Amino acid sequence: MNQPGKGIVMREKANQQQLIFRSIGQFRLREEEKCKKLIYFNCKKLIQSIILIDYALNDEKKYQLAIEQCEKVLIEEPSHLHAQYRKSFSFKLNRKLKYYEHQQEIQCIDKAS
Repeated sequence: MNQPGKGIVMREKANQQQLIFRSIGQFRLREEEKCKKLIYFNCKKLIQSIILIDYALNDEKKYQLAIEQCEKVLIEEPSHLHAQYRKSFSFKLNRKLKYYEHQQEIQCIDKAS
């Protein structure tokens, strides 16, 4: 027995389910996008706070620790100009530099420019 009314109802239900699944997929993509933006924002805030720690360590004349803080930033973002500048500045303030460290200071300045 052919029941066209039942087939139409089933097709409409299938279309509704398909719309629901599409909207769930779009919602999931939006949530993933928000999550990525939040991670990026938190990473930027972390980098800024590490650079602020670098300023404080330089004020306390703890230059080696300041250099290490800048290296943490440069591991995450190698082309971060502010971190490269702060690292070379910390090298400059540290008067007990060896030849190798002078070369590192020059490399930081070269990368920044």
